[in-house]
Amino acid sequence: MARPRWTPQTDEQRRAITAVERAAKRADEADELLWEAVRAAHKVDVPPAHLAEKAGRARSTVYRHLPEQPEG
Repeated sequence: MARPRWTPQTDEQRRAITAVERAAKRADEADELLWEAVRAAHKVDVPPAHLAEKAGRARSTVYRHLPEQPEG
């Protein structure tokens, strides 16, 4: 038998959940701004390894957010 879904019981819990939701939205927006900046810097030939260092992210993560290079 599955556990029943938890629901907030107090206004304090509802406010805390709302704060978490707002913070998560801001974090997602900030994350997208980071990757837009990384892509813009890469467009002007800043090396991915340097971008990774400055962003505090792994190189593999930076590469995942860069556009694929066209073959040719």
